[in-house]
Amino acid sequence: MISLVIPVFNSKALVSEMIECVLSQTMKNWELILVDDGSNEDVIQMMMNYSHLNNKIRVIKRDRLPKGAPTCRNIGLENANGEFIMFFDSDDLISSTCLENRIKFMNSNLKIDFGVFRARSFHSVSDLENQEFCKADYSYELISEPRDSFLNFLKGLYPFVVYTNIYRRLSLIENKIQWDENLNVLQDIDFNFTTLSKGLLCEFDKITDYDYFIRASHNENSISSNLAEDKKYNSAKYLIDKVVKTIYNTFPNHKEYRIEFWGFVIFYFNRILLDKSKTKDYVNFCSQYFSAFRIFRLKTVVFFSYIFYDFRYFRRISRILQNIFYVS
Repeated sequence: MISLVIPVFNSKALVSEMIECVLSQTMKNWELILVDDGSNEDVIQMMMNYSHLNNKIRVIKRDRLPKGAPTCRNIGLENANGEFIMFFDSDDLISSTCLENRIKFMNSNLKIDFGVFRARSFHSVSDLENQEFCKADYSYELISEPRDSFLNFLKGLYPFVVYTNIYRRLSLIENKIQWDENLNVLQDIDFNFTTLSKGLLCEFDKITDYDYFIRASHNENSISSNLAEDKKYNSAKYLIDKVVKTIYNTFPNHKEYRIEFWGFVIFYFNRILLDKSKTKDYVNFCSQYFSAFRIFRLKTVVFFSYIFYDFRYFRRISRILQNIFYVS
Protein backbone atom coordinates (compact mmCIF):
# COMPACT_ATOMS: atom_id res chain seq x y z
CA MET A 1 0.00 0.00 0.00
CA ILE A 2 1.00 3.61 -0.55
CA SER A 3 0.28 6.46 1.87
CA LEU A 4 -0.43 9.94 0.51
CA VAL A 5 0.10 12.79 2.97
CA ILE A 6 -1.41 16.18 2.12
CA PRO A 7 -1.40 19.21 4.47
CA VAL A 8 -4.55 21.31 4.05
CA PHE A 9 -5.22 24.94 4.87
CA ASN A 10 -8.41 26.27 3.25
CA SER A 11 -8.70 26.50 -0.58
CA LYS A 12 -11.76 24.24 -0.59
CA ALA A 13 -12.19 23.91 -4.37
CA LEU A 14 -8.53 23.12 -5.02
CA VAL A 15 -8.35 20.54 -2.23
CA SER A 16 -11.44 18.85 -3.64
CA GLU A 17 -9.81 18.66 -7.09
CA MET A 18 -6.75 16.92 -5.65
CA ILE A 19 -8.91 14.45 -3.70
CA GLU A 20 -10.82 13.63 -6.90
CA CYS A 21 -7.47 12.94 -8.60
CA VAL A 22 -6.65 10.40 -5.89
CA LEU A 23 -10.08 8.77 -6.18
CA SER A 24 -9.59 8.35 -9.94
CA GLN A 25 -6.30 6.46 -9.63
CA THR A 26 -5.90 3.23 -11.61
CA MET A 27 -4.20 1.74 -8.56
CA LYS A 28 -6.63 1.31 -5.66
CA ASN A 29 -4.38 0.18 -2.80
CA TRP A 30 -3.79 3.56 -1.17
CA GLU A 31 -4.63 5.61 1.88
CA LEU A 32 -5.04 9.38 1.82
CA ILE A 33 -4.11 11.27 4.99
CA LEU A 34 -5.40 14.85 4.96
CA VAL A 35 -3.80 16.79 7.82
CA ASP A 36 -5.73 19.96 8.54
CA ASP A 37 -3.71 23.02 9.58
CA GLY A 38 -6.61 25.10 10.93
CA SER A 39 -8.92 25.43 7.93
CA ASN A 40 -12.36 27.01 7.91
CA GLU A 41 -15.22 24.80 9.06
CA ASP A 42 -16.63 24.36 5.55
CA VAL A 43 -13.29 22.97 4.34
CA ILE A 44 -13.13 20.55 7.28
CA GLN A 45 -16.69 19.44 6.60
CA MET A 46 -15.90 18.87 2.93
CA MET A 47 -12.97 16.63 3.85
CA MET A 48 -15.06 14.75 6.41
CA ASN A 49 -17.71 14.12 3.77
CA TYR A 50 -15.10 12.47 1.56
CA SER A 51 -13.88 10.44 4.55
CA HIS A 52 -17.38 9.21 5.33
CA LEU A 53 -17.83 8.08 1.72
CA ASN A 54 -14.46 6.34 1.49
CA ASN A 55 -12.73 4.75 4.49
CA LYS A 56 -9.34 5.02 2.76
CA ILE A 57 -9.46 8.78 3.38
CA ARG A 58 -8.54 9.99 6.86
CA VAL A 59 -8.77 13.54 8.18
CA ILE A 60 -6.43 14.42 11.04
CA LYS A 61 -6.33 17.82 12.70
CA ARG A 62 -2.94 19.18 13.62
CA ASP A 63 -2.82 18.78 17.40
CA ARG A 64 0.46 20.48 18.23
CA LEU A 65 2.53 23.55 17.43
CA PRO A 66 4.02 24.99 15.37
CA LYS A 67 1.44 25.62 12.70
CA GLY A 68 2.60 24.85 9.18
CA ALA A 69 3.10 22.22 6.52
CA PRO A 70 6.19 20.58 8.11
CA THR A 71 4.29 19.75 11.31
CA CYS A 72 1.35 18.45 9.27
CA ARG A 73 3.60 16.26 7.14
CA ASN A 74 5.28 14.81 10.22
CA ILE A 75 1.87 14.00 11.69
CA GLY A 76 0.96 12.32 8.42
CA LEU A 77 4.21 10.33 8.44
CA GLU A 78 3.58 9.24 12.03
CA ASN A 79 0.10 7.97 11.10
CA ALA A 80 0.97 6.37 7.76
CA ASN A 81 0.61 2.61 7.25
CA GLY A 82 1.86 2.18 3.69
CA GLU A 83 5.06 0.55 2.54
CA PHE A 84 5.54 3.64 0.40
CA ILE A 85 4.78 7.28 1.13
CA MET A 86 4.40 10.46 -0.91
CA PHE A 87 3.97 14.07 0.20
CA PHE A 88 1.73 16.13 -2.07
CA ASP A 89 0.47 19.73 -2.01
CA SER A 90 -3.27 20.28 -1.72
CA ASP A 91 -3.54 22.73 -4.64
CA ASP A 92 -1.83 20.57 -7.28
CA LEU A 93 -3.02 17.68 -9.47
CA ILE A 94 -1.76 14.19 -10.40
CA SER A 95 -2.31 11.93 -13.40
CA SER A 96 -4.64 8.94 -13.06
CA THR A 97 -1.68 6.54 -13.38
CA CYS A 98 0.62 8.38 -10.96
CA LEU A 99 0.45 5.82 -8.14
CA GLU A 100 0.50 2.78 -10.41
CA ASN A 101 3.59 3.90 -12.32
CA ARG A 102 5.49 4.95 -9.23
CA ILE A 103 4.82 1.65 -7.43
CA LYS A 104 5.91 -0.33 -10.51
CA PHE A 105 9.14 1.64 -10.64
CA MET A 106 9.94 1.04 -6.98
CA ASN A 107 9.18 -2.68 -7.29
CA SER A 108 11.57 -2.83 -10.25
CA ASN A 109 14.34 -1.01 -8.31
CA LEU A 110 14.43 -2.76 -4.96
CA LYS A 111 17.76 -1.28 -3.83
CA ILE A 112 16.72 2.37 -3.92
CA ASP A 113 15.13 4.38 -1.12
CA PHE A 114 13.14 6.71 -3.35
CA GLY A 115 12.24 7.23 -6.98
CA VAL A 116 12.02 10.54 -8.85
CA PHE A 117 9.45 11.41 -11.51
CA ARG A 118 8.66 14.29 -13.85
CA ALA A 119 6.51 17.29 -12.90
CA ARG A 120 5.47 20.47 -14.67
CA SER A 121 3.36 23.54 -13.98
CA PHE A 122 0.03 24.77 -15.33
CA HIS A 123 -2.34 27.72 -14.85
CA SER A 124 -5.80 26.19 -15.08
CA VAL A 125 -7.48 22.80 -15.40
CA SER A 126 -8.62 23.67 -18.93
CA ASP A 127 -5.00 24.46 -19.88
CA LEU A 128 -3.94 21.13 -18.42
CA GLU A 129 -6.60 19.24 -20.38
CA ASN A 130 -5.38 20.93 -23.57
CA GLN A 131 -1.73 20.16 -22.76
CA GLU A 132 -0.94 23.86 -22.45
CA PHE A 133 1.79 24.15 -19.86
CA CYS A 134 3.64 27.14 -18.45
CA LYS A 135 6.79 27.72 -20.44
CA ALA A 136 8.29 30.09 -17.88
CA ASP A 137 7.51 28.06 -14.76
CA TYR A 138 9.18 25.08 -13.14
CA SER A 139 9.40 21.77 -14.94
CA TYR A 140 11.36 18.85 -13.57
CA GLU A 141 12.80 17.09 -16.58
CA LEU A 142 15.26 14.64 -14.95
CA ILE A 143 18.19 16.15 -16.83
CA SER A 144 20.78 15.31 -14.17
CA GLU A 145 21.94 11.99 -12.76
CA PRO A 146 21.17 10.70 -9.24
CA ARG A 147 24.86 10.79 -8.34
CA ASP A 148 24.93 14.55 -9.05
CA SER A 149 21.85 15.38 -6.98
CA PHE A 150 23.62 16.16 -3.70
CA LEU A 151 25.99 18.67 -5.29
CA ASN A 152 23.14 20.18 -7.29
CA PHE A 153 21.19 20.85 -4.10
CA LEU A 154 24.23 22.50 -2.56
CA LYS A 155 24.59 24.71 -5.61
CA GLY A 156 20.96 25.79 -5.55
CA LEU A 157 20.06 23.72 -8.62
CA TYR A 158 17.13 21.46 -7.83
CA PRO A 159 16.71 18.30 -9.95
CA PHE A 160 13.62 17.30 -7.99
CA VAL A 161 11.27 18.34 -5.21
CA VAL A 162 9.42 16.25 -2.65
CA TYR A 163 6.20 15.82 -4.62
CA THR A 164 8.14 14.37 -7.57
CA ASN A 165 9.30 11.55 -5.29
CA ILE A 166 8.01 8.28 -3.85
CA TYR A 167 9.77 7.06 -0.69
CA ARG A 168 10.04 3.75 1.07
CA ARG A 169 8.54 4.67 4.42
CA LEU A 170 10.92 2.37 6.27
CA SER A 171 13.91 4.21 4.76
CA LEU A 172 12.70 7.46 6.30
CA ILE A 173 11.96 5.86 9.67
CA GLU A 174 15.24 3.94 9.96
CA ASN A 175 17.25 7.05 9.09
CA LYS A 176 15.17 9.24 11.43
CA ILE A 177 14.23 11.60 8.64
CA GLN A 178 11.45 14.07 9.39
CA TRP A 179 10.38 17.50 8.27
CA ASP A 180 12.10 20.31 10.15
CA GLU A 181 9.28 22.08 11.97
CA ASN A 182 11.46 25.15 12.62
CA LEU A 183 11.40 26.07 8.93
CA ASN A 184 8.79 28.46 7.54
CA VAL A 185 10.15 28.39 3.98
CA LEU A 186 12.38 26.16 1.84
CA GLN A 187 11.21 23.05 3.73
CA ASP A 188 11.25 21.01 0.54
CA ILE A 189 14.91 21.84 -0.09
CA ASP A 190 15.81 20.94 3.48
CA PHE A 191 14.00 17.58 3.35
CA ASN A 192 15.72 16.58 0.12
CA PHE A 193 19.09 17.73 1.38
CA THR A 194 18.60 15.64 4.53
CA THR A 195 17.71 12.48 2.60
CA LEU A 196 20.75 12.86 0.35
CA SER A 197 23.18 13.79 3.13
CA LYS A 198 22.10 10.66 5.04
CA GLY A 199 22.93 8.51 2.05
CA LEU A 200 19.49 7.53 0.76
CA LEU A 201 19.71 6.13 -2.76
CA CYS A 202 17.48 7.32 -5.59
CA GLU A 203 16.89 6.66 -9.25
CA PHE A 204 15.15 8.77 -11.90
CA ASP A 205 12.33 7.29 -13.97
CA LYS A 206 13.13 8.65 -17.42
CA ILE A 207 10.38 6.73 -19.20
CA THR A 208 7.12 7.74 -17.53
CA ASP A 209 5.49 10.94 -18.76
CA TYR A 210 4.72 13.85 -16.42
CA ASP A 211 2.56 12.62 -13.55
CA TYR A 212 2.50 15.61 -11.18
CA PHE A 213 1.18 19.04 -12.11
CA ILE A 214 2.07 22.17 -10.15
CA ARG A 215 -0.50 24.94 -10.07
CA ALA A 216 1.41 28.06 -11.12
CA SER A 217 -1.24 30.51 -9.94
CA HIS A 218 -0.42 30.12 -6.25
CA ASN A 219 -3.21 30.77 -3.77
CA GLU A 220 -3.09 33.26 -0.93
CA ASN A 221 -1.58 30.67 1.42
CA SER A 222 1.55 30.12 -0.66
CA ILE A 223 4.79 30.32 1.30
CA SER A 224 6.89 30.97 -1.79
CA SER A 225 6.17 34.67 -2.17
CA ASN A 226 8.00 37.50 -0.41
CA LEU A 227 11.03 35.58 0.84
CA ALA A 228 12.32 38.77 2.50
CA GLU A 229 9.46 38.71 5.01
CA ASP A 230 10.92 38.46 8.53
CA LYS A 231 9.76 34.97 9.44
CA LYS A 232 10.86 33.49 6.12
CA TYR A 233 14.14 35.38 6.10
CA ASN A 234 15.07 34.14 9.57
CA SER A 235 14.07 30.65 8.50
CA ALA A 236 16.45 30.83 5.53
CA LYS A 237 19.33 31.88 7.79
CA TYR A 238 18.49 28.98 10.09
CA LEU A 239 18.66 26.62 7.10
CA ILE A 240 22.02 27.96 5.92
CA ASP A 241 23.49 27.51 9.40
CA LYS A 242 22.04 24.00 9.59
CA VAL A 243 23.39 22.94 6.20
CA VAL A 244 26.89 24.30 6.84
CA LYS A 245 27.08 22.48 10.18
CA THR A 246 25.80 19.26 8.57
CA ILE A 247 28.45 19.50 5.88
CA TYR A 248 31.19 20.16 8.43
CA ASN A 249 30.17 17.29 10.73
CA THR A 250 29.41 14.72 8.03
CA PHE A 251 31.91 15.01 5.22
CA PRO A 252 35.74 14.90 5.39
CA ASN A 253 35.93 17.19 2.34
CA HIS A 254 33.65 19.73 3.99
CA LYS A 255 35.58 22.70 2.59
CA GLU A 256 34.80 21.64 -0.98
CA TYR A 257 31.12 21.11 -0.17
CA ARG A 258 30.91 24.44 1.62
CA ILE A 259 32.22 26.14 -1.52
CA GLU A 260 29.58 24.33 -3.59
CA PHE A 261 26.95 25.59 -1.16
CA TRP A 262 27.80 29.10 -2.32
CA GLY A 263 25.32 28.44 -5.11
CA PHE A 264 22.45 28.32 -2.62
CA VAL A 265 23.70 31.50 -0.96
CA ILE A 266 23.33 33.26 -4.30
CA PHE A 267 19.97 31.59 -4.93
CA TYR A 268 18.52 33.19 -1.82
CA PHE A 269 20.50 36.43 -2.16
CA ASN A 270 18.73 37.09 -5.47
CA ARG A 271 15.34 36.77 -3.78
CA ILE A 272 15.94 39.40 -1.13
CA LEU A 273 18.09 41.83 -3.11
CA LEU A 274 15.32 44.40 -3.42
CA ASP A 275 15.19 44.70 0.37
CA LYS A 276 18.17 46.84 1.34
CA SER A 277 18.16 46.17 5.08
CA LYS A 278 17.79 42.40 4.62
CA THR A 279 20.52 42.36 1.98
CA LYS A 280 22.99 44.11 4.29
CA ASP A 281 22.19 41.77 7.17
CA TYR A 282 22.43 38.73 4.88
CA VAL A 283 25.91 39.66 3.69
CA ASN A 284 27.09 40.09 7.28
CA PHE A 285 25.48 36.79 8.27
CA CYS A 286 27.21 34.90 5.45
CA SER A 287 30.62 36.32 6.38
CA GLN A 288 30.92 33.79 9.22
CA TYR A 289 30.77 30.86 6.77
CA PHE A 290 32.56 31.99 3.61
CA SER A 291 35.86 33.57 2.66
CA ALA A 292 36.45 37.30 2.71
CA PHE A 293 36.87 37.24 -1.07
CA ARG A 294 33.42 35.73 -1.61
CA ILE A 295 31.83 38.23 0.77
CA PHE A 296 33.62 41.04 -1.06
CA ARG A 297 31.98 39.83 -4.28
CA LEU A 298 28.57 39.97 -2.62
CA LYS A 299 29.20 43.47 -1.36
CA THR A 300 30.37 44.58 -4.81
CA VAL A 301 27.18 43.38 -6.44
CA VAL A 302 25.10 45.10 -3.76
CA PHE A 303 26.99 48.39 -4.13
CA PHE A 304 26.78 48.66 -7.90
CA SER A 305 23.24 47.28 -8.10
CA TYR A 306 21.87 49.99 -5.84
CA ILE A 307 23.42 52.69 -7.98
CA PHE A 308 20.86 51.55 -10.54
CA TYR A 309 18.04 50.98 -8.08
CA ASP A 310 15.43 52.07 -10.61
CA PHE A 311 13.47 48.82 -10.97
CA ARG A 312 13.71 48.92 -14.78
CA TYR A 313 17.47 48.51 -14.62
CA PHE A 314 18.02 46.90 -11.24
CA ARG A 315 17.54 43.24 -12.23
CA ARG A 316 19.47 43.65 -15.46
CA ILE A 317 22.47 45.32 -13.82
CA SER A 318 22.45 42.83 -10.96
CA ARG A 319 22.44 39.88 -13.39
CA ILE A 320 25.38 41.31 -15.35
CA LEU A 321 27.37 41.87 -12.18
CA GLN A 322 26.66 38.36 -10.95
CA ASN A 323 28.01 36.89 -14.17
CA ILE A 324 31.21 38.80 -13.50
CA PHE A 325 31.63 38.28 -9.78
CA TYR A 326 30.04 34.92 -9.02
CA VAL A 327 32.34 32.78 -11.06
CA SER A 328 33.70 30.09 -8.72
